[in-house]
Amino acid sequence: MPLRVAIQGIKGSNHHQVAKDYFDEELELVECLSFDAVVDALLKGKAEKGHYGY
Repeated sequence: MPLRVAIQGIKGSNHHQVAKDYFDEELELVECLSFDAVVDALLKGKAEKGHYGY
Protein backbone atom coordinates (compact mmCIF):
# COMPACT_ATOMS: atom_id res chain seq x y z
CA MET A 1 0.00 0.00 0.00
CA PRO A 2 1.50 3.36 -0.99
CA LEU A 3 2.23 6.05 1.59
CA ARG A 4 -0.37 8.82 1.38
CA VAL A 5 1.35 12.20 1.41
CA ALA A 6 -0.48 15.52 1.41
CA ILE A 7 1.38 18.20 -0.53
CA GLN A 8 0.74 21.91 -0.87
CA GLY A 9 0.41 21.93 -4.62
CA ILE A 10 -0.54 19.66 -7.49
CA LYS A 11 1.01 16.72 -9.30
CA GLY A 12 3.92 17.90 -11.39
CA SER A 13 4.72 20.80 -9.06
CA ASN A 14 7.98 21.34 -7.23
CA HIS A 15 6.37 20.07 -4.01
CA HIS A 16 5.45 16.85 -5.81
CA GLN A 17 9.06 16.26 -6.93
CA VAL A 18 10.50 17.08 -3.51
CA ALA A 19 8.03 14.73 -1.79
CA LYS A 20 8.99 11.93 -4.19
CA ASP A 21 12.68 12.51 -3.50
CA TYR A 22 12.26 12.88 0.27
CA PHE A 23 10.02 9.89 1.00
CA ASP A 24 11.83 7.53 -1.43
CA GLU A 25 8.92 5.08 -1.69
CA GLU A 26 5.70 4.59 -3.61
CA LEU A 27 3.43 7.56 -2.93
CA GLU A 28 -0.22 8.37 -3.25
CA LEU A 29 -0.43 12.15 -3.42
CA VAL A 30 -3.17 14.15 -1.75
CA GLU A 31 -3.14 17.47 -3.59
CA CYS A 32 -3.90 20.52 -1.42
CA LEU A 33 -4.12 24.15 -2.48
CA SER A 34 -3.10 25.64 0.88
CA PHE A 35 -1.13 24.92 4.05
CA ASP A 36 -4.43 24.69 5.96
CA ALA A 37 -5.65 22.02 3.55
CA VAL A 38 -2.47 19.96 4.19
CA VAL A 39 -3.09 20.10 7.94
CA ASP A 40 -6.78 19.27 7.42
CA ALA A 41 -5.87 16.21 5.30
CA LEU A 42 -3.59 14.97 8.08
CA LEU A 43 -6.13 15.57 10.84
CA LYS A 44 -8.92 13.84 8.90
CA GLY A 45 -6.73 10.80 8.12
CA LYS A 46 -6.66 11.41 4.37
CA ALA A 47 -2.84 11.30 4.49
CA GLU A 48 -0.22 9.80 6.78
CA LYS A 49 2.44 12.45 6.06
CA GLY A 50 2.47 16.02 4.87
CA HIS A 51 4.87 18.11 2.81
CA TYR A 52 4.44 21.85 2.35
CA GLY A 53 7.90 23.34 2.15
CA TYR A 54 11.40 22.90 0.81
